[in-house]
Amino acid sequence: MSSKPPIEEASAEKRAFFRVDTVLPLTIYIEGEQAQPLPRPTPVNLSMGGAGIVMERSLAPGDSLLLTLFLPSGPPIQTQAKVVRSVQVSTPATAATYQIGLQFIMIDEKDQERLNSYLFKVQVERRRTRSYA
Repeated sequence: MSSKPPIEEASAEKRAFFRVDTVLPLTIYIEGEQAQPLPRPTPVNLSMGGAGIVMERSLAPGDSLLLTLFLPSGPPIQTQAKVVRSVQVSTPATAATYQIGLQFIMIDEKDQERLNSYLFKVQVERRRTRSYA
């Protein structure tokens, strides 16, 4: 299994990769805890270097987890990720939710190519839709 080296800083990732807001089924496994039993559709801000998700619990920066993304076609993509940001975004009137920023630490080269193709396809489809509007 070949993997690409991680980006050194989360701020560099913001500049280095195009980001796509999408909804994908995913699972998260945090070491020592149960994985989500079934993938569930989750809004995700996705790039080649990481992902932003909203969760009902806080994670600490530096926490490691296993993220499995279920793209519309092909096998699931598994990546080791590190929490780089965790910010509470709920109000006192709503349930606690947290915006979690994840940096991909290790991802198989073939999975990285599939992720890149998916992101490019979504970008092209959205630009095409805007040009017809």
